[in-house]
Amino acid sequence: MKEQIKTHTNTIMNIDQGLSEMSNRVQNMDEQNYFLFEENRQLKEKVIEQQSRSMRENLIFKGVPDDYNPEEDTEAILKDFIKSEIQIEEEINFHVVHRLKPKQDKSPRGIVAKFERRKDRNMVLSAAIQKLKNKKQFVVHEQYPIEVIERRRELVPILKDARTKGHTAVLKEDRLYIDNKRYYPRTTRQHPPPSAAMDQNDKGVGKTTCKNTSVVDYLLLSSKLFTLVKEFEIQQFDPLLSDVHSAIHITLKSQSTSHKNNSVTSDQTPKTRWHDNKRNQFVNTVHNKKEQLSAILNDLHTLHSSDHCTQHEIDKVVDSIGEILVSSANETFIKKTRTTTQRTNQKP
Repeated sequence: MKEQIKTHTNTIMNIDQGLSEMSNRVQNMDEQNYFLFEENRQLKEKVIEQQSRSMRENLIFKGVPDDYNPEEDTEAILKDFIKSEIQIEEEINFHVVHRLKPKQDKSPRGIVAKFERRKDRNMVLSAAIQKLKNKKQFVVHEQYPIEVIERRRELVPILKDARTKGHTAVLKEDRLYIDNKRYYPRTTRQHPPPSAAMDQNDKGVGKTTCKNTSVVDYLLLSSKLFTLVKEFEIQQFDPLLSDVHSAIHITLKSQSTSHKNNSVTSDQTPKTRWHDNKRNQFVNTVHNKKEQLSAILNDLHTLHSSDHCTQHEIDKVVDSIGEILVSSANETFIKKTRTTTQRTNQKP
């Protein structure tokens, strides 16, 4: 019997060692994924920045009459529009002027114009805002990459709300400034850093919550809730929410449950108590589950020899070990269940 216990102990130790190695591999993969994500994000931002720079001398004109003539002189049409509708008589030169792609409803295609001088571009844009404000069929605006357009679409309502509340708000490309401070939307999320890196090197990663000097705002959690915390972040200061305090953001893991009846059960799962006089019987029961133990060892060997493994595969092995122990306990020991009480409906 001692030899059997020793054998099972060694088996469990080998399983634990295998799980530890798999956990380390998953941790390394998580760190590599984080750094790749950051590198990709930075490269994408550089591309967007280059696109934005190449469009800074551009304006888009919408509503300019269009007869879909492939032989039209688009630059001459645009110059005539600027003189007649925007009322600028000065001669303006362009690098390139062309129509956008056709529309299905055959409405006038927009015109993209790249000005030779930034000064002319700003003059036309400023005059268009004044001269065309009562001519809703015409629109003149700056050109941006699609990513910047999406960000601006999110920031414009915040810009209007801030101005309504008396704040000074300015939108520059995809950056919003409220009272001379950069505003960051809450929906902007970056890939969370690997947990191991945070645990081992978290010095200096925190933020103050009040006036950049204090952590007077805080969140209290019991130790039982720590494992349920999915995200925790001190938001960028938002003058729309507070005069001096930054918002605290937290996301908790949760699982919804549905109640199909009115019964109140203190615990419907049968409880198994350990009886020391049946320890040998329990060991024998575990030992007799040879097929399941063999399958677990095969799974561990496969994971150990694999270059890549997922958290799901590791969880599957752990669940299998738990199933063996629980089923063996249920087969060996006496199960006691707690009584269930029913709520009675007092209403007629």
